[in-house]
This record gives sequence, C-alpha cells and structure tokens, in this order.
Amino acid sequence: RWRRTYERILHAAGAGIFSLDPRGCISFANTAAARLLGVPPEDLQGHPLESFLAGPETEGPLFLPANRQEYQHHRLHFSTGEGLERVVELSQALIWEDDQCLGAVVMFNDLTEQEKASRALAESRAHLEVVNGRLSRTHDQLVQAEKLDAVGQLAAGVAHADGPVT
Repeated sequence: RWRRTYERILHAAGAGIFSLDPRGCISFANTAAARLLGVPPEDLQGHPLESFLAGPETEGPLFLPANRQEYQHHRLHFSTGEGLERVVELSQALIWEDDQCLGAVVMFNDLTEQEKASRALAESRAHLEVVNGRLSRTHDQLVQAEKLDAVGQLAAGVAHADGPVT
C-alpha cells in the first residue's frame, strides 16, 4: 500500500525523477521524465542514463559512486525519442547503505523554454543596441543640419541687412 502511494506521489511530481541501479541504469522513471524524453516509462528501464544525454558537456559518466561524491548538480542536454534536444538542470544524489552504493535518485527540470527566451531576449537587446546607435547617429546629423541651417539663415540675414542703402 505504501509503495503504491509513493509511486503515485512520484508520478504526480512536475520534475523528472529517475532512480538508478548500482550500474547507473534507470530502474524507475516518473511520468514527467518519460514525457520530457518522449519515451514510455517502461521503455526507459534498464537503459544507462548517459544514453539519453547529448552535447559536449556530457563526456564521461555521471554516475560515479566510486568517487563517493554523494550529491552532484549539472546543466545538461537530453536527447528525446523524437530527436529533439532539451536543456535540463539535473541533481543526482547517491543512495548508500552501510558502505555500499545502492544507486542514485536523479531529479531534473526542463529549462529549454527558459533558454530559448533568454536567447531571444539577448538577440532583442543586441538589435535594440544597434537601432539605438543608428538613432543616436541620426540625431547627431539632424542637430548638425539644424546648426548649418541656422548659420545659413544668419548669413542670409546679415547679407540682406548689408544690402544697398537708398
């Protein structure tokens, strides 16, 4: 009964959750993890976590119980079943009993949309800086043109005033 309750809680969580066996293979995946990867939860079981990772920052295994680093935090790219790439923030905690590593729990959040929004914001800012530079140059040219116009009007007024006296 308790096991079923815990499974319901894990499947209801919005974050992706995996449990890994001592070899680093997925032994459990919740609904959010399966949805993010585009693979049914039962098809994830038995596969190494690294088999879903993509990108240069994923070289080398994540699951390293030998180094006894109990908690790890990574920003990684997952490759989905649909061939898409998702940016995730992943936390891994090793599970120890006595002096033996039983596996790990892995939780992650999808940051893909945030990354896209951040890139779009940076591009918009760069574009606005270019437009602002053009606007500033145009303003300077307009001020210069107004000065030249004022000097021309002044010169015309002086020439008119110095005209022949009758």
